[in-house]
Amino acid sequence: MRKRVYGRKLSRDTNERKALLRSLAVAFFTHDKIDTTEAKAKAVRPWLEKLVTRAKTNDLNSRRILMSEVPSPVVVERLLSAIGPTFSERPGGYTRLTRLGPRSSDNAPIVRLEFVEVIKSVKKTVTTKKESARKESAKKPVKATKKAPVKRVTRARKTK
Repeated sequence: MRKRVYGRKLSRDTNERKALLRSLAVAFFTHDKIDTTEAKAKAVRPWLEKLVTRAKTNDLNSRRILMSEVPSPVVVERLLSAIGPTFSERPGGYTRLTRLGPRSSDNAPIVRLEFVEVIKSVKKTVTTKKESARKESAKKPVKATKKAPVKRVTRARKTK
């Protein structure tokens, strides 16, 4: 008997399960749809809907809670700026499952998890520190310098 045990184990321990759900969430919020097995989709769906509900209120507390759940600043910014306002009038039920049939390799049931409404694209994009440093270094002109010849140092083996 289950006795009020919440959630599915998905044949993984706790840390593996959390990592799987986070990676599914990042992929879902990035691409607005994912194709995965039915069990994984049903496991991640309530968590995704709670994150969208949290994103409907764009304040500092919501931002911090979302960052603790999904540690990707790009995804959190997209949640707060595009996905949250899209569903601001909707009380719940932001996602749908569409059955795609069995997978050819192991016959597992595959479903598509997608948003019910079309998400409007946002012109403002958030860049990470690495991307901004790469853009700044690309703007700087490169000075042409004369390369010095490379000296190769080799050691002779000691023979007995």
